[in-house]
Amino acid sequence: MRHKIALISDIHGNSAALAAVVADIKAKHIPESWFLGDLFLPGPGGDDLFDLLDAANTTILIRGNWDDRVLNILSAHPQINTKKDTGVYKAILAKFVAERLSSENIKRMHKMQQQVFRTVNGLKIGLTHNLPTRNYGPALGYAVEGAAFDALFTEPNQDVAVYGHIHHQVLRYSSHDQLVVNPGSVGRPYSKHKKANQDRRAQYAILTIDDTGVADVTYQKVAYDPEPMLQKAAMMGLPYVSIYRQILAQSAPEKVYMAPVHQINHDNHYVDELKSYLVKQKRS
Repeated sequence: MRHKIALISDIHGNSAALAAVVADIKAKHIPESWFLGDLFLPGPGGDDLFDLLDAANTTILIRGNWDDRVLNILSAHPQINTKKDTGVYKAILAKFVAERLSSENIKRMHKMQQQVFRTVNGLKIGLTHNLPTRNYGPALGYAVEGAAFDALFTEPNQDVAVYGHIHHQVLRYSSHDQLVVNPGSVGRPYSKHKKANQDRRAQYAILTIDDTGVADVTYQKVAYDPEPMLQKAAMMGLPYVSIYRQILAQSAPEKVYMAPVHQINHDNHYVDELKSYLVKQKRS
C-alpha cells in the first residue's frame, strides 16, 4: 500500500502561511500530516494553529524549543532573564500567546514529545525537532558532516530520520546511509544564499512510502499573503509587531532584528510587566 504524509515544521505563529499549506495539502489529497515542532512565536497564531493542524489530520505533534517558551511562561516558576533584552522579547511574546490559548490546547501542548517513532510499511521512522534530547542549538545545520546526523538514529533498525528546526529544506544521509529529511519552515524559511532567501513562500514536504520503502520525497513551496494577518496582529496588540513584519519580509540572524528591542521594551514597560507576572505566578 502507498502512503503519503505531509511533513510540516517551524510554523512560528504564522497562521497565514499554515492556512496556505493546509489548503495545498488538501488539494493534493494527502491523508495525513506530521508536525515537527515550533508551532508558536513570534507570530500571533494560537488556537487557530491547532485548528489548522487538525484540518490537515496531523497525527504527530513534536515539541519545539519555541513551544517550550510558552510552556515555561505557563509554569509555576517561569525561568525568565529580565536583564537581557532578547530574554524579555521572547518572554513577552510567550505571555501574549499563552494568555490566549484554550485550556484544552494547553493540555495538548503538555503532551507534545521531543521524539516520536512511527513504522509505515515496515519502515521505521524517527521524528524530532532537533536532537532527540535537545530541541535547540545548531548541531544539525544543513552543511554539517553526515556523521552528525547519526545522533538522530537512536532506535535499533531505524531507517529514516525526520527533523525540523533549521528552517531549511534538506535531504541528507547518516554515515550509515540512512535517509534524513527536513521539510523546511512553514512560517520562517531561511537561506544564506541571498537570492534564495528572497523566496518567502511557505515550505513543507511530502513523504511517500510504498511496499518497498521510501518511494519519493518532494519539497513544496506555497505562496501566501501575510498582510491580512499582520494587520490583524497589530489590532490584537501583538508585541514587537514591527519586528515581526521585518522577519516575514526577509529572514536573517536574530541579532539583525534585535536592534530596536531595548527601546521597545523601555517604551512599553515590558520589564516591569514581566516582573509583576513573576510575582503573581509565585503567589498562585
